[in-house]
Amino acid sequence: MAVTLPNEILHLICVELVYQHDFNSLFNVAVSSKQLAQSALPNLYRIHNAAPVVDGSSDETNADRARVTQKWSRLWQSILLSSIDKTLFPYSQYIRVLNLRDLSHLFDDRHFSLDKFFDRNYFGDELSRFHILRRAPPKNLSERQREKLIILNENLVVTERTPLLETLCGHILPSSLPKWVARVPRLRCLELWKGDALKGVEEVIRSTCPFFKSLSIYEWLSPESDLQLATFFTGLRPQKLESFEVISKADIGNDCLLALNTHHQMSLKELKLSDSRLTMLPMLKGCTALESLHLDAGFTDQDLEKSVILDIVAWLRSCKKLQSISLVRMRHSSEIIKPILLEEDIKLLKLELEGYTMAGSNEFHQALTSQTSLQSLKLKGNSNDPSRVDVDILVECLAKLTNLRDLQLRDVSDYFNDADVCRLVRDLDELQVFWTSGYDISDRVLPALVKPKLRNLSFGAMTVFTSGGILNYIRSLDPEQNKGLVFSVLNADPDSNLANQEQRLIRTSIMEKVDGWFEFFLNRDIDSDDDLELLSD
Repeated sequence: MAVTLPNEILHLICVELVYQHDFNSLFNVAVSSKQLAQSALPNLYRIHNAAPVVDGSSDETNADRARVTQKWSRLWQSILLSSIDKTLFPYSQYIRVLNLRDLSHLFDDRHFSLDKFFDRNYFGDELSRFHILRRAPPKNLSERQREKLIILNENLVVTERTPLLETLCGHILPSSLPKWVARVPRLRCLELWKGDALKGVEEVIRSTCPFFKSLSIYEWLSPESDLQLATFFTGLRPQKLESFEVISKADIGNDCLLALNTHHQMSLKELKLSDSRLTMLPMLKGCTALESLHLDAGFTDQDLEKSVILDIVAWLRSCKKLQSISLVRMRHSSEIIKPILLEEDIKLLKLELEGYTMAGSNEFHQALTSQTSLQSLKLKGNSNDPSRVDVDILVECLAKLTNLRDLQLRDVSDYFNDADVCRLVRDLDELQVFWTSGYDISDRVLPALVKPKLRNLSFGAMTVFTSGGILNYIRSLDPEQNKGLVFSVLNADPDSNLANQEQRLIRTSIMEKVDGWFEFFLNRDIDSDDDLELLSD
């Protein structure tokens, strides 16, 4: 006798799959039966942005790329058609994230055909209503670029049928954003390619979107950007903004930072600024609720006065809830972060420093031991001519951070040898990700790296591994605890090259043992870890 589960149980199963972001399982549930589809489809489209085909990503081979693009296209077609009531289920009403960047990337895919997407023979006139062109596109935009903007903005009515939408992303025109925001009262987050779309939208958000809390901008290069951002921040409900991010560049200055410090100093938890003028940071001294801070100085060498450094340190020391700090391409990064590490009331979980000088930074390295709560540590800097004392202190201090899950050392570990690596990782049993440089790293380090939770092991170091040593390491792994391990040798000594047959044997062994993967690259006069990062990515 067949047992039928109550709808409530089916719903709970689908919700659990949503929490796990398991799109594939939800899809299989949805196509199993009509009864299951009713529970699965709302949750499936709730996380449609996690579909394996989104952004063209997939496990498919290149030969199947066109099929991946077709699935990707069908996903967007179903969303658009549902917004005009031409589908069995109202898919657009289920979605929480509308990522127009993904639709734009679909239009740019080499296997995508705009004509087929709007094919009247397949869809009749249903989707053709979205397909309109400007008669005279601006000179600074190609006709295809302008075509995409029109499709994505002026004639996309999907926002009229997205009552649960919480996040809106993409290149949105200033003429479209206020109208769209007015339709989505549950909006929490805006991720914009250009900041100029914000003009006047703060009034709509204030009156329509009580849950709004996050703004991300890719770039905004304009003489008016600083004042307009300040107007946006002051126009929002006070003490509501929790996150502000500039990914690339924005011409922000005193007005913008003062608006943050005056109207959102008690609510702002996450701040990410790229290519920013560091001298202005003390203007944020009232923003003491910060939990996460990311500062990227860009490619300009900003030499800060001592008084500015002290003001920045005083501000950060007052942020008692800080859990994550990332200082990238900042000349004074170790000088700024050392007093923060010694602050007893601050317990960091994540720290990233890029651009400091490893040699002579012993006080900074010793201060790291005060933050035993650290779970993720990424250090990248100049390691020219360090003394043996410099190396020993760095290794000894890092070895005391036994809660580390993610440890990535780039350039600062160039002078590590086998003994240093073994000493470093001996007690780091929580490690899941380990990346290091070094020289003449051999099979001797591998037994020390049999860690119960390790999932990603990368050597940017000059290595002299043997196939026998790697195979012995693989045999020592746990099939369950190390499941999916990726082992990357990115800079092997040419004199220790592994033959193609040896590499195939290693890949087969790691696949059979832990369902993992092995990568192998010879040293080809790579200049820096920046090039190695490209390989590992």
